[in-house]
Amino acid sequence: MAAPLGNKNHTIHGGHGTRLYIIWKAMRQRCHDSKCIRYANYGGRGISICAEWDNFSEFRHWAITNGYADALSIDRIDVNGNYEPSNCRWADLITQANNKTNNVIIEFEGSIFTMAEFCREKKLKYKLFAKYIKRGMSVADAMEKAS
Repeated sequence: MAAPLGNKNHTIHGGHGTRLYIIWKAMRQRCHDSKCIRYANYGGRGISICAEWDNFSEFRHWAITNGYADALSIDRIDVNGNYEPSNCRWADLITQANNKTNNVIIEFEGSIFTMAEFCREKKLKYKLFAKYIKRGMSVADAMEKAS
């Protein structure tokens, strides 16, 4: 009888080299490899990956059934939460940029925005608006000066 192909660490899944496999490997590296340049922002602050996604085939199945597309990347809904099905989605760059720990939050007329969202919506010059906000100017006054 022939030995089975692959083992727990070397399962043949046909995904090696695909964009999805590269995303999976990068996610694992950010969370597990202390030598990774981005480790401090992920594994270094306690972000982990669910055990189910240790298996690329399981991750690929979740990705395909949850909206994976080449124009999107994996995004954690709660930026302080783990990589797991209930906390991940496929998002475009703007959605991801609005879901970062270093965003400046603007509250205006009862609504909450990231500064980038606010500037896009109000058609403001971002750098100018940000400069006024950092100087302590009110949102209304900064809007007037940055429009």
